[in-house]
Amino acid sequence: MIQAILVIVAGIAAGFFLKEREKILSGFEKVSSVTIYLLLFLMGLSVGTNSTVLSSFPKVGKIAIVLTFGALGGSIFFSYIVDRLFFKE
Repeated sequence: MIQAILVIVAGIAAGFFLKEREKILSGFEKVSSVTIYLLLFLMGLSVGTNSTVLSSFPKVGKIAIVLTFGALGGSIFFSYIVDRLFFKE
């Protein structure tokens, strides 16, 4: 856990010192997006190849599906709100 916190703090420090260099930051944004998509793909691959998880899907039931779509919908909704409040001029 401490390693994750140190990595985040190091990223904040690097962002503070590099905030004037738009070219470098735009490259980081692209790399971040690709990394997130790759992470999501690998998580799906991990779930898809795990027979224990796949065999548990029928047991999980409707509540897990409702929670999943609720979390997804809530994330989209609140991201939209934050975007409108803080990032639109």
